[in-house]
Amino acid sequence: MKWDHNHLDEYILLPIDHGFVNNEDCYFVSHYWRSQEHPDPDGKDLCSFVEDLAETNWLYIWVDWTCMPQAPRTEGQRRYFKMMLQCIPMLIRDCAFEWRFPKFEPRAWILYEVAEYILTHSHHIITDDNRPFIHHVWEMVYDGVGPVMERYRYRCTNEADSLLVTGWLEMLVILAEIVPNIGTRQEILDSLDRSYTGSYSNPFLGIDIDKAEGVVRYNGRVYRFTPVFHLTANVSSS
Repeated sequence: MKWDHNHLDEYILLPIDHGFVNNEDCYFVSHYWRSQEHPDPDGKDLCSFVEDLAETNWLYIWVDWTCMPQAPRTEGQRRYFKMMLQCIPMLIRDCAFEWRFPKFEPRAWILYEVAEYILTHSHHIITDDNRPFIHHVWEMVYDGVGPVMERYRYRCTNEADSLLVTGWLEMLVILAEIVPNIGTRQEILDSLDRSYTGSYSNPFLGIDIDKAEGVVRYNGRVYRFTPVFHLTANVSSS
């Protein structure tokens, strides 16, 4: 069902913060949008997800088409959409990850969602349809985000999303290099992802991050990423 303000009583809203969702019974759904008008007009992906989750003890499922206001949006819905967009990284980190990808297509949002899953979880499920994205995630760790996205021609359907997705990917890759402990990496990212957080500092770890400048300083070294602070103000759609 498409998000509909007339049916909000049918939704169960959970606070988006550390510890409120989990990877036991909460699922984040990742899939291709089959058209700009409707992500799954024939219900093919829905049938696959029903089949995948039939034997699980799921209670809550997050899917963008249903959980975020879709175009056309009122001004209030646009503000809510941008707030929720900022929560997507935390949702992927804290929920179980459910996906179905038909034949490989270089979609930047999918690359980001798989990267968040791979680089913030210690145990991964690898399937034929997510394997190409996982290979590209590890290529980004070694070669950098920009070269890999250009090599495979990753793009966002809405160009306004490109800077945000690129910045999130670059920050993920930098932290994967300098913070080997996944739990610590998750805590740093949970702090950074709050929309009001423009910087992060941890003297114990020797890390300073400036989201507005796009700079990570770690033990005397400087790493740069596409600035992402308040960038969701320019993002139009998922």
